Amino acid sequence: MIMARNSRQQVFEALQTQSTLAEEKIATLVRYIPTLQARRKYNTARMALIILLLLGFVGKLFMAA
Repeated sequence: MIMARNSRQQVFEALQTQSTLAEEKIATLVRYIPTLQARRKYNTARMALIILLLLGFVGKLFMAA
């Protein structure tokens, strides 16, 4: 729903009607979903970290062989 450009409040309200979880648990889940702006802002850093992790994994495979 966040990817469909809904606000966190809209997502919370929709999940609240569909779920049997307590409001606090739903609010906690929705709070930690990154917004589209945050995803765009940190996309480069996230991709750099993924690449470094993959390079480290491949390096360990070659060192073990």
